[in-house]
Amino acid sequence: MAVAAISWSRRLTGPIDLRYDASTYYKLGTSLAEGKGYRLLNEPGEIEATQYPPLLPIIVAAHQRILGTHDVIVVGHWLRITFFLVYIAFALAVYSAIATTTTSPHQRVTAAPKDDLDRTIFAVPFGTASFAQASLITLC
Repeated sequence: MAVAAISWSRRLTGPIDLRYDASTYYKLGTSLAEGKGYRLLNEPGEIEATQYPPLLPIIVAAHQRILGTHDVIVVGHWLRITFFLVYIAFALAVYSAIATTTTSPHQRVTAAPKDDLDRTIFAVPFGTASFAQASLITLC
């Protein structure tokens, strides 16, 4: 668990990356925080957004409202902290689920990744399955 937390230490500094879709999600969050609805403020006529799922913009809007600013540096820093906490909560939930379903520490490390691989080897590219296994092993 400590390794998982340490792996995030470098991610907690610096500006957030607003390339590609990230800038769109941030703008949608700003639109929600300003009370303009789910609209793309950077487009002429502030068109309604129909392509992007709303959960991330809602999280961005909540941060902007709580912090009282739309400044990317300030909000981005707190978004990083929030997602770090979500990551840790997820890691604890996975570890807890594994710990309650296995009996020995050896099984906790090997059973879940093997089961994950067995179920996903044909449905998911091997690189993704390997990444999931490495994450689970790190948590244990």
